Amino acid sequence: MWSNGDVAHPVLDSVLPVVAASRDVTTDLDRLAEHARWLAYEELPEPTFLLPFPLELERDGIVDFVLTATSINFAFTDFETRRRWEVVQDGRLFADADGLHACLRRALGEGLPVLDGAWLARVTEDDLRELFRGGSSELQLLDERARILREVGATLVERYGGRFSNVLAAASPRLYDDGNGFLELLVRDFPRFDDTAEHGGQTVRFWKLAQLSVWILQARCPAVWVSRTSAG
Repeated sequence: MWSNGDVAHPVLDSVLPVVAASRDVTTDLDRLAEHARWLAYEELPEPTFLLPFPLELERDGIVDFVLTATSINFAFTDFETRRRWEVVQDGRLFADADGLHACLRRALGEGLPVLDGAWLARVTEDDLRELFRGGSSELQLLDERARILREVGATLVERYGGRFSNVLAAASPRLYDDGNGFLELLVRDFPRFDDTAEHGGQTVRFWKLAQLSVWILQARCPAVWVSRTSAG
C-alpha cells in the first residue's frame, strides 16, 4: 500500500490492486526504471500558471474561481460533429476549458456573481446559455452543468458560507489527513468531485477533477499548501 509517511493515499491505494490484477496490460519495470533514471536529470520547472490568463483576484477569489470552474470542466468536444467548442474574446481564441475560464472571467467583469454559492444554487440552463454565449456552437450539456452548479452552490451555502475558499480554510493543510485533508473534504461534501468505479467488488477512486483543481491551485497559489508532499 502506498502511503506518505503514515498517511494513506486514497486514490493510489484503490488503483494499485487493479494494476496488479491486470490481465490485458503489463508494465515493463526495466524500461520504467530506465526512463526514470533519464528523467531524474531533466529540468522540470513548475508551470507558472495553468489558466490561459492571469487572474486579477486575491487568493480566496482564485480558489473560488478554480473550484467553480473545475466542477463543470468536461465535455467540450461535440459528441456528434467531433468539433471542439471555442469562443473568441478581444481577438483571442479560447478553446475547451480555456473557453470556460474565459467566459467565467468575462461574467465576473460584467458583475455577475458566478463564484457565489447563492447564485450557483439558483442557476438555470438559460443563465449558462448567456454566460457561455459567443461560442462556435452552443456549449453542450448546459442542463447537466446547471444541475451540478446548483448542487455545488447549495452545499456551499449550507456548510461553507457560500464560498469554496472556506472549504480550503476548513481543511487541514494537507490534502489527505485522516479525513480532514482538503481533497477528503472536497470529495466528501461535493459528490461532483467524488468520481469512482467498482472493480472486482472494490471501489476504485479517480478523483480526477478534485486533483486537477489542486494542480491548478498549486501553480497559481503555491503558498496555499503548507505541505506539498501529500499531493500524490
